[in-house]
Amino acid sequence: MAGGFNDHATYLVRLARKKAKQAGRTRVQPLHLLGSLLETASMAGRIMDCLSESDHNQDKRNPVHVFELEPEDDDLVPFAEEMAAILSAARDEARSLDDALIAPEHLLLGILRHGDNEAALTLEAKGIVMQPVRQALLHLRNEHSVDQIRDIVERSSDGTIMVLTPTMWTLKDLCLSATQACFNGFLEGTTSTTVREPEVRRILQVLSRNTRNNIVLIGESGVGKSVVLRDVARCFASGQVTDTLRDKEPFWVEWDRLQTMSSNPAPYWLNYCLDRAAHQGVILFLDDVAEHVDFGSRLGTDGPETSLWRHLSNKTMQVVMTMKPSEYAKFANESPLHRHFEPVRIPELSTEQTITVLNEVIRQRLSTHHAVSIADEAIPTAADLANRYIPDQFLPAKAVTLLDEACANVQTARLDVDRVRLKFEAMDKAIHDFDGAGSEPESPEHQLNRALYVRQWTEEHAPELNAAYSRDLGLVDDEAVRRTLAELKGIPVQELRVPDSTEPSPQPSDLTTPAATRLPNRLTSTAVLLGAAHYAHDAIPDTPAITNNLLSLNRRLTDVEHGSFSPDRVHQPTTDLDTPHIPAIVEATRAATDTLLVYYSGHGLIADDGQLYLGLATTDPELWEYTALPYDKLRKAVHDAPARNKILILDCCFAGRAIDDLSDPGRSSGQLDIEGTYVLTATTATRTAHASDGADHTAFTGALLGVLSEGVDEREELIRLSDIYSRLDRRLIAKGLPKPQQRGTNNIHNLALTRNPRWNRTLAA
Repeated sequence: MAGGFNDHATYLVRLARKKAKQAGRTRVQPLHLLGSLLETASMAGRIMDCLSESDHNQDKRNPVHVFELEPEDDDLVPFAEEMAAILSAARDEARSLDDALIAPEHLLLGILRHGDNEAALTLEAKGIVMQPVRQALLHLRNEHSVDQIRDIVERSSDGTIMVLTPTMWTLKDLCLSATQACFNGFLEGTTSTTVREPEVRRILQVLSRNTRNNIVLIGESGVGKSVVLRDVARCFASGQVTDTLRDKEPFWVEWDRLQTMSSNPAPYWLNYCLDRAAHQGVILFLDDVAEHVDFGSRLGTDGPETSLWRHLSNKTMQVVMTMKPSEYAKFANESPLHRHFEPVRIPELSTEQTITVLNEVIRQRLSTHHAVSIADEAIPTAADLANRYIPDQFLPAKAVTLLDEACANVQTARLDVDRVRLKFEAMDKAIHDFDGAGSEPESPEHQLNRALYVRQWTEEHAPELNAAYSRDLGLVDDEAVRRTLAELKGIPVQELRVPDSTEPSPQPSDLTTPAATRLPNRLTSTAVLLGAAHYAHDAIPDTPAITNNLLSLNRRLTDVEHGSFSPDRVHQPTTDLDTPHIPAIVEATRAATDTLLVYYSGHGLIADDGQLYLGLATTDPELWEYTALPYDKLRKAVHDAPARNKILILDCCFAGRAIDDLSDPGRSSGQLDIEGTYVLTATTATRTAHASDGADHTAFTGALLGVLSEGVDEREELIRLSDIYSRLDRRLIAKGLPKPQQRGTNNIHNLALTRNPRWNRTLAA
């Protein structure tokens, strides 16, 4: 069933509007759409070229001259009645062909199907009529693969299709020319180029290299990877590229376009995109490529990944693609990805950068779309609240979504006023009916009853009336943003708090002279990851999220680009820790001489003896002291380890009890290197830890992983322990979760756990 337009058809409709503006017309006419179809490359355009009875040597790029005048203004030009009918016919054609989206060929069929318009008459004059076009389209899509399709369509005397001969498909049929799209306004204002200038500059630098000049942009959903690609396209369109790149043209692979071309999947068509792009000075943009291509497939298969590695090895093209960090981590070691591609990290924007994007780009777009005015104070409020209360998404996307939702809420509020107006009309009618019945209208009794009726009605509807009329209709202010977030997150408005940027970050206690920040020594540092996700006793509930805790933390600590521990020095004996594993754990702690990190996730309990016990797979809740792991034993193993730096992280109930139990003897305040111990716990000594049903991770470890994967200030190359705590504290408190606890000795707070994904070398310099 056909829904909306695919990217190519959307582009053509927008181009038709632009032509109408340039022609000074008050309506978009069918000829404007036809001009767009003939001016840009598409399957529809090639079919028309082939079926046309006119001279094939003529310039087909401007066959219909309809745009001589300068545009009058920037107002959106509405569709003429014939255009609306054509778009409706195009939708019907897409449905009849069982296509999900309307494509350029459906627009051509819509013009011909409508018939009674100047564009259809122009096509008929050139010998292009409905039935041959439809037959050609069906012949192309249902009977022939791309390498069999030819450029010339021979017709019999009655106009029916006979054969299809030399190649009909070109790269412009399969992909969108990013440069041409910029010229025609298809990629207009999506970001502020100043915000992503370092990333764009880095991309152009890598593309200009002679070797390993392909790029994979790595970033989470919502950070703006596609927007960065568009910024790069604008640089090509404006000529702001190096001399090496001036003769190259970027093409955008449109996955939805490839998906709707036939019953074959998008990767099938990607093979042809790669073949057409070879030796053409082309740079292919493959957005969200891992959703369509399996880079883990065995080499030598017929898939597009094999074709891609072949072309890149032969240096016949360049490619820029985007992936999520998890996708890159999965494929980096399973394929030749790291040999051909230079990774460029696209970090989450800071709150300040998000405010810049909202002000310079999004504000005008949303104001125009919703017909509202956005107050100055609404912009920083949206960025700050989104950053604080929507931790499972990323800036700037979550701030844009929040502001968009607030604009829609203000629009909807106008309906409240309309409802109030109807209530007033209903009251007037009721009073009129009241006056017309019963007592004499002028009698004191009637006047009293009438006054009581009005008073009762007013009291009943007063809250609704006040709410409707107290708002400034059409204005999106900071209160509108707060109300919207409160509705989305189920948090009372009065509890929402914008973080104070002047508020100092919490610092570890018992800290002395700062030392230079550094990472653990990979060769002499060890991480021991412990957890009990499942329990033999029915009275102790399983916590499946603990399995993900261990796996995700392992991946983060050993990450090729940002991790600080060697994979062979990270010990994770099991996801169901039990007594037999204890000797191996003690042995692992003795292997570290620089840094030892011990992490535990599971159930914790304060037994009758007042001590903290850590749950094991076979723990009996009636016999904690005998079947669980006493925290004292784990503390002693860590304390006795030869490592200079010791980090203990506990994600369990009552974990704060450990804070006072682990600290080294005081060292000299003039210590030059980082030494000491550090304890980080999910809760205080009296609070339980949280693990929501169905969540991927427990609350504390999920927040910890979020800090490590999202990074900190982009001027910092490394993420220190003190950085981790300050951000953990804000995240967990904002969600109403227990406040994490910490204790550090000496200069341990300056020890870094991982590299910062958001580090920007240019800003740091």
